[in-house]
Amino acid sequence: MEKTHLRINGNFIQSIMKDGRIQYLVHDGASTQYLDTYQAPDGTEYEPINKQYVSTGCVVLPGEPDFNAEPIDVWFSVRKFWADNLLVDHFSIDVLTAFTYFSWFYDSTETAPYLLVIGDLGTAKTRVLDIAKMLCFNATMLGTAVTAANIFRLQNVTKGTLLVDEFERRQSDRASDITQILNSGYRNGGVVLRCEPKTNEPIPYDTYGPKIIATRSMPDDDALVSRCFILGT
Repeated sequence: MEKTHLRINGNFIQSIMKDGRIQYLVHDGASTQYLDTYQAPDGTEYEPINKQYVSTGCVVLPGEPDFNAEPIDVWFSVRKFWADNLLVDHFSIDVLTAFTYFSWFYDSTETAPYLLVIGDLGTAKTRVLDIAKMLCFNATMLGTAVTAANIFRLQNVTKGTLLVDEFERRQSDRASDITQILNSGYRNGGVVLRCEPKTNEPIPYDTYGPKIIATRSMPDDDALVSRCFILGT
């Protein structure tokens, strides 16, 4: 079974880039090991995300962590990166820093707020996503070429930060698919049921996780807006 990130029996299991290869980092709180696959106590065998998603830039994986890093130093390093690469006010930098930091711990919480980035053409909305892609946990860029079927599979496999660009353009064939993810994905345990085409069997897809939505106008869905921190560019 393909999974990017897992927590099993106190073990933190994460796909990382190590020596040019995708491997699992398995950390039990005291020791760390690197594995090509991970077998759970129930016999289920997991493997990291397919390298094609990483090589095309759709998904960004972390490298080897520095277990000696101080959390406060990480915070200020992330904040400096945002401030050095994006021309916005200090409050917006603080919001972006906090959201980035939260994305690495979201699965320890019961709800995950979204970040709604609103601005006209040429106001750095996409720039925000480009930087978030480098900093946020298991960042997954939902490009315009991603099919409806892959939207659910990517979110279910990566369990990371979903980045949605040009949301206003998605009010046609795929709007309902994205809306299902956004409406259920703010709470831990949120799922969407999709029928397997060959068998018509309903398959649950995990939708929980932080999300950044870039758009030129305020969405009409009040429920969606209520789950967002709103950032103007």
